[in-house]
Amino acid sequence: NNTDYNNFGVIFGHGLGAKNPKLRTHLNDNWGSIIVSSIQPLSISTTLYTARGHGDSHGWEESSNDKLDQFTWNKLSYDMDSIATFNNYDKYIACGSSMGSATSLYSAIHFPNKVSAVIMIRPPTAWKSRLDRRSTLLSSARKLEEKESSTGESYHNVLKGTAYSDLPSIQDADIYNNIKIPFLILTIKNDDSHPVSTAEALHAAIKSSHLHIAENDDE
Repeated sequence: NNTDYNNFGVIFGHGLGAKNPKLRTHLNDNWGSIIVSSIQPLSISTTLYTARGHGDSHGWEESSNDKLDQFTWNKLSYDMDSIATFNNYDKYIACGSSMGSATSLYSAIHFPNKVSAVIMIRPPTAWKSRLDRRSTLLSSARKLEEKESSTGESYHNVLKGTAYSDLPSIQDADIYNNIKIPFLILTIKNDDSHPVSTAEALHAAIKSSHLHIAENDDE
């Protein structure tokens, strides 16, 4: 790594495995690959990781029935910061797609002395639009639970927990006003699971933010 970036890095959180979290990891989120290729020329340490309740992650299974909130974006931010501690990052850019983008926002809120910038890629549904998304996720959780009845797996609990995730109320100006770091919001038109309205509301609330809205995935 470039000596100018000692104890500094970029941490990327992937999106939700909305049908079955077991199938989603940091290795099959295309946005993570884009971040790595973008950061690589700068010789900055970059870490991608598989989120709690996804892929081959472990340690959450026994508590998944009783502690569904461990899968909320708010709580996942503590995992992201633990990755920073493990890698000896004193400062880091919190970055992610969808679920990972929401995790990044909460990381900036909870760890303002460590998060030096945020990149939110495709912010997910939030506030009013989250209610509709919640019913879809809970339906997916029920279907997955039926499939897992023969395997004893608990990935359906991940969907139950994340269904009740939400961003801080957009009315809570103090939370958003306290974010003064560089803050990039990237989103794409015509994606119901990642509505432009969420990105626009966050941009309006976070004064240090910049927003780019792409017409499609290729832009």
